[in-house]
Amino acid sequence: MRLRNHRNVQLAPSTVSKHLAILRDANLITDSKEGKWVNYALNTAERTDYVADLLPILAGWLPDDSTVETDAQKVRSVDRFKLCGV
Repeated sequence: MRLRNHRNVQLAPSTVSKHLAILRDANLITDSKEGKWVNYALNTAERTDYVADLLPILAGWLPDDSTVETDAQKVRSVDRFKLCGV
């Protein structure tokens, strides 16, 4: 994953990559490569006990977090082609 203008998410690209790797290694997300893009999604196939316990907690907590809402708005408004200078 390469973020040319990482200021949009206010995190270093290495930080974002590390966080995504941790989530992937915990089987919470999956990744698929599409050309030079890497797409991430919630892992709906892997439903271990801890994931089943964790997701409802996160679903209840995340909507009330202002940082999460701000980040979600940024993600929805980002043009990935413009972001990476394509």
